[in-house]
Amino acid sequence: NDVNSRTGAFAMRLEKGSREFYFTVRAVNTAGNVGSGRSHGIMWEVSAQDEGQVTMSWQLWMGVGIVLFLCVTAGFAIRIYETRKDHSLREERMRGIKRRRMENRTKALRSILEAMTGDVLVPVRQPDQFSELLGEEAHLPTRMRFDNVDMERYDVNTQDAVVFVVTDIQDSTLMSYADAAAYRELQKKHDLLIRLLVDYYQGYEISTQGDSFELVFPTVPLATRFCMETQKRMMEDDWSEAVMALPSASFVPDPETGQAMFAGPRIRLGMHYAKIEDFKRKYHDTTKSTTYTGPGFTLARQLGDAAAGGQVIMSEPTWLELHSVLSQAEFPIAESLGVFDFSNTHPELRDIEPFMVYQLHPAMDSGRVWRSLGHNLRGGDRVEGGPGLNVMPEPSRDTHDSISVVIVKLTSSQDRESWLQPHDMPYHIRQQVEQWCCCLAQIFEGFVISDPLRAAQVMVLFKSATKAIRFSMVCQVAFLYTEWDVQELQEHDLAGPQVSQMGEVLFEGPRFAIAVHNSTEVLSEHAK
Repeated sequence: NDVNSRTGAFAMRLEKGSREFYFTVRAVNTAGNVGSGRSHGIMWEVSAQDEGQVTMSWQLWMGVGIVLFLCVTAGFAIRIYETRKDHSLREERMRGIKRRRMENRTKALRSILEAMTGDVLVPVRQPDQFSELLGEEAHLPTRMRFDNVDMERYDVNTQDAVVFVVTDIQDSTLMSYADAAAYRELQKKHDLLIRLLVDYYQGYEISTQGDSFELVFPTVPLATRFCMETQKRMMEDDWSEAVMALPSASFVPDPETGQAMFAGPRIRLGMHYAKIEDFKRKYHDTTKSTTYTGPGFTLARQLGDAAAGGQVIMSEPTWLELHSVLSQAEFPIAESLGVFDFSNTHPELRDIEPFMVYQLHPAMDSGRVWRSLGHNLRGGDRVEGGPGLNVMPEPSRDTHDSISVVIVKLTSSQDRESWLQPHDMPYHIRQQVEQWCCCLAQIFEGFVISDPLRAAQVMVLFKSATKAIRFSMVCQVAFLYTEWDVQELQEHDLAGPQVSQMGEVLFEGPRFAIAVHNSTEVLSEHAK
């Protein structure tokens, strides 16, 4: 750039070297004196229209590039956020739909079960006072009695056969280190709730070991209802934010429905039914308390320690006492975890033979989510697997006894004359059908026959035609409210959802034909 004035002339030039740019300045005053200078090399990337004009430096270009990059990145981030938000909303809507369907199925199953079981199912009034008592800050007595006229009264410390129950809080040590104040709050409410429920279900508190309770109950149904109600209350209680922030006490939703799978402390519960020869009972005159010892009590301790947090397990003798009186325990669903050996866990158990261990799930009409906690138990060696949900004993096939056979068969389309061939049966649908049949068979004491050669149908055996017919009625209701995979139904040409002209749901998925036959013939060959 050249500048001329009355005092002289000024000239500045931009020169380009091999790797750098230089500025040279030359000045001439009126006297004719000349002065010049050259700048240090500057590695600037410039674009010049000519030697006298510099358009932009590399810093400006970089700034513009950074701004553009940030704009594009922000745009992508906003788009991703909106996409994820829409996806989350869709998932939440789907979970809401599934929850409502589960609620509808729960109501329908509860109604049909009450109708089908008749006067066998007598709902016992729940201790509604618990919510008020748990909210009080005042100290409550250790033992409290609730007037429940629906229950027969027992004196557990005079029974020749009892049920031992041992409870324990999962990760209690870890939680006490994480937040001592919150854990004290948790344990205080936990202890109060356990003692209220023990008293309500006519149990007796033998002793406590830290956060573990050692209890005894007069009957298996009462012990079972205590265990199931304990898990329910622990999950549904209004725990503080500090407690919910503790390890192993946070909210864990079910990925399918969004319902609570865990919320609050996770309690281990182990049950064992023992006869008088398996335990010793001693009354202390000074403490006015009764203590128990012996292999039966020790085995209950091992089962309580072997369970996972949120799990209820029982020994084989306990299940043998329970399966015929499930109605008195409000129909929990049992699942066999396999045969376990506990003989190496304690000297008193060295003569104990391996036995089947069962896990209890909430009743089908409870509306609660099942917890899949695996088939491994702490301390116990798994010897062999179990039959899963098909846990009822097989009916006697004596030729003098009649056996009712139920066949549940799946049609391949809305045309009832079109039947599925064995190789056409979708695997996931087969699993759903078998699971429903096994669960409902427990309620009506049925035994499910699994035949891979007849994969399109399920056979269930019953001791009486009445139970077989009731099972069939409940099955159709259960299938109506089952969440089926519509895409899988379409792929296998299976009939999908159908509603009436009034908008009422007629079918949610495939159609099932159910037949009942009563016979005195021996069915073992057909069953095999």
